[in-house]
Amino acid sequence: MPRGGAFLVQTIAGRIRNLPLIKSFATEKKEEEKGVAAAGELYKANVQFQYIQGVLVSYLFVTEAVGIVAAVIWGSMLLRNGEITLEAWLAFFLFVPMVNNVLRQFSALWTSVKELQGRAARMSGIMDAPQEEQNSSAPADIPAGDVAFRDVHFGYGESGEVLSGLSFTIPRGKATATVGVSGSGKTTILKLLERLYSPTSGSIQVGGKEIAGLNLHSWRDSISYVTQDAAVFSGTVRECLTYGLPRQFGDGELMEAAKLAGIDGYIAQQPGGLDAPLAIWGSGMSGGQRQRLVIARELLKGADILLLDEPTSALDAEAAAAVSDTFYTRFHGRTIVTVTHELNFIAGADKIIVLNQGKVEGQGSHEELMKSCESYRKLVEEQSYQEVFA
Repeated sequence: MPRGGAFLVQTIAGRIRNLPLIKSFATEKKEEEKGVAAAGELYKANVQFQYIQGVLVSYLFVTEAVGIVAAVIWGSMLLRNGEITLEAWLAFFLFVPMVNNVLRQFSALWTSVKELQGRAARMSGIMDAPQEEQNSSAPADIPAGDVAFRDVHFGYGESGEVLSGLSFTIPRGKATATVGVSGSGKTTILKLLERLYSPTSGSIQVGGKEIAGLNLHSWRDSISYVTQDAAVFSGTVRECLTYGLPRQFGDGELMEAAKLAGIDGYIAQQPGGLDAPLAIWGSGMSGGQRQRLVIARELLKGADILLLDEPTSALDAEAAAAVSDTFYTRFHGRTIVTVTHELNFIAGADKIIVLNQGKVEGQGSHEELMKSCESYRKLVEEQSYQEVFA
């Protein structure tokens, strides 16, 4: 188990953020025991450090005392035998503490050097971490056209391939839904499109050009990305809605987007409205409220490509249907790629891609897949598709 203050801080921070989960599973006692264990590890580490320090100080004290006693006895014997003068004996006696003082300083310096070596190793690991290729010299213009995956392979480290030879086209200006069982690689596709990762082999193209050769900032600026965890920073509602956006927005524009996302009622109820403060991670809001706030932000951004990773996972069925209608209406004529299990999103998609264990099992319209893809048919039937595709 890792030792030290950093591990204790990590343990406490993780538990504080997930207090509702801990309470819902009634695991307070177990988490308390883990906290005590983490504090115990820190205590043991500090005790070990103090023990080493104590041994070192004791060693220096003993050697200094032994040196002084030895100097007195040996010097007295030499002085009695007339082998040295009194002045020489006094000089030697005074020289012993000087030597011990040098040794003490050297030991303190050695401790500091070893501590700095550990810090330097950690800093070196951070500095040597690979950096993103910005392609800052590439043109800022992003080519228009379809997004195409060409024999794309990808894996996370040594865990094996997540995607194996994916080849499909996401038509420009259309809505494409990616479906499949958990772990089939759906979210990984969005991360590759965002260039958070690069394919192990194969290529991803837009308008016939590889996205790896595009200006990274411009490429990401052309994308809106709504994730499952609904990232919300502390600050105000206004700051959250306009985070990362290049221009100023009036209150009317902000409230219009909030209304489309269904978060306007919450904002109106807050003291200060748009300038109401938000707690860190948006902890004062429900999951659905955070999701709606993020959706409103992406509506304001209005990017050419919209990536949706289970955007309605924190919403009830009625709210999910309203949000899906908002996306398809508001972003009509733009490229939408959604990872979802919700049939509301699947129903509005122009194209559906079915993944299974990192491979394309089927692609086409709903009607085509119902006839040709058994796994898709089972997915739809399990969710009472008649209510959606009536």
